[in-house]
Amino acid sequence: MRLTRFTSSYPFILLLTSFLLIAFLRVIDDSDIWFHLSFGREILNHGIPDREFLVFTRFGESADYNSWGFGSIYFLIWEMFGSAGMALANASLGAATLIMLATALRYNSRSYSLPVVCLAITLTYIWLEFRYVYRPETVLYLATASAIVLLERYLRDYSIRWLWPIPLLSLLVTLFHPSAIILIGITGLYAAQALWQQRQNKTRLQQLLKAQSLILVAAIAMACANPLGYEQLIMPVRFTLGSSVTPGITEFLPALETEYRYHFISLAILALVAILYRRPFRPLDLVLYCLFCYLAFKHVRNIPLLAIISFVPLSSFLQRLWVTTGTWLPGKQSLKGTAMILLCAATILLTTANTKLWGMGKKHGCCPTASANLIHEHKPRGRLLNFYDLGNYLGWALRGEYPVFIDGRNNIASRGYGMHNHIFRADTGWQQLLNLYDIRTIITRATLDYSGTLIPLVEILANQDQWQLVAAEPAGLTFIHEKERSILDVPPIKDPTVIWKQVLLETDITLENNPQSADIYRSRSIAYLHLNEEKLARQSYLLFKSLGGTDPQLDRKLTAEKPQSD
Repeated sequence: MRLTRFTSSYPFILLLTSFLLIAFLRVIDDSDIWFHLSFGREILNHGIPDREFLVFTRFGESADYNSWGFGSIYFLIWEMFGSAGMALANASLGAATLIMLATALRYNSRSYSLPVVCLAITLTYIWLEFRYVYRPETVLYLATASAIVLLERYLRDYSIRWLWPIPLLSLLVTLFHPSAIILIGITGLYAAQALWQQRQNKTRLQQLLKAQSLILVAAIAMACANPLGYEQLIMPVRFTLGSSVTPGITEFLPALETEYRYHFISLAILALVAILYRRPFRPLDLVLYCLFCYLAFKHVRNIPLLAIISFVPLSSFLQRLWVTTGTWLPGKQSLKGTAMILLCAATILLTTANTKLWGMGKKHGCCPTASANLIHEHKPRGRLLNFYDLGNYLGWALRGEYPVFIDGRNNIASRGYGMHNHIFRADTGWQQLLNLYDIRTIITRATLDYSGTLIPLVEILANQDQWQLVAAEPAGLTFIHEKERSILDVPPIKDPTVIWKQVLLETDITLENNPQSADIYRSRSIAYLHLNEEKLARQSYLLFKSLGGTDPQLDRKLTAEKPQSD
């Protein structure tokens, strides 16, 4: 069962591609896709916007968007094929990336067994599938895998024809995602490896250097062929070295601080062992590993890139391991190979099932659809205040009729982000900010989605009559100012427990992803108190304290109410 069978057996390739395509199907859960669709709609209707049009706190500023191709193409797919078409497009990028990586092994110096290829694909799938949530960087993953195919082939015969597609890949990436510099950097390192391998042949060395310089210059030029020019090219460098990203957003956190810490640890260890034990040893592999291991350590979103650049050396290591174990494990090699392939298929299926995101369409409860429908129907006057990531869907669903306060593109350098935090923390003067912007509608979560912290503004709104709750859904709560509500004749939700049940609903989800966050249990304790569940409130508070949390006011409340519950 050699790779020659893999490369020549089209039925097997078709079967593998179809299997991966199905495995990569995902429902829409990540809210960022909605602002991509909003920009795609704007680009196709009016051209690339030069000024902000979605977020009213940024009106007059330049439009902060750099994934023009991604937004436009996905909007067209949405218009023609709906969410099912988008799911297939997203899955196609994932399946094509893994097939490309397997293809790169054709040009390596050794032959590979089919079970080894399947095992390498399975491990890589586990490490990168969590980022296939309708993001433009999935185009970067495919372009990187495609470049590795070309560059591995180039290292075999040093023919420049294998490098000519690199500038085109650079152009493709820069139109979809500001990360062409990553592709150019990988190409440069492969070029350096080629020079190292030919260091004894000075004539050939000069020829290679000229050809490589031409390709790299062309790739850089193509990467600058976008509305932002060279700024788009160097954006990842500024991002990595800077500190203006929004804190608390999972994808920007260090890998070891997230639920994907074990993805990073297992990948980092296996890849390093594979590189060090590879024969012949290639300096290229170690340099790429160090670079992308740092990027993945710094931001969890970069784990897939580390997995992609580690695929070839990892496969080489697994092949050596397969051959070695085959000499002392009993049974026919073909039977062991078949068992390995079936085990890999089962692992991919289990990994997919564990995500709880397999399928097509929108995930139930991920979008504030009821809130958007209410605004469409009643058209309240004034402006809208929304919690951070809810602005992505609201900007899309309201089609610009109600510009949002903030959306997922904002970072800590933006004015809107600072005011957003000021209001939702209920800092001194928050009411004045609402009056300043004539805000009469508030759409928000009850808790922060990563830490489970109860949002102070929600606690205030739950205990006064000036703002009335008019809609509640899994994605959030909608409040309208009482004067505006009475004019519109929107019926309020009179049940005072709805808000606190929402807190429990949201923290149930947060508990699955981050059970060690103390604030989850504080929020639940407060919610249980309002629901007259003193025993459960006390249990949650004890868990809060066991994780290092302190809240003297809540402690006094529970102490005072203890005799009543007993």
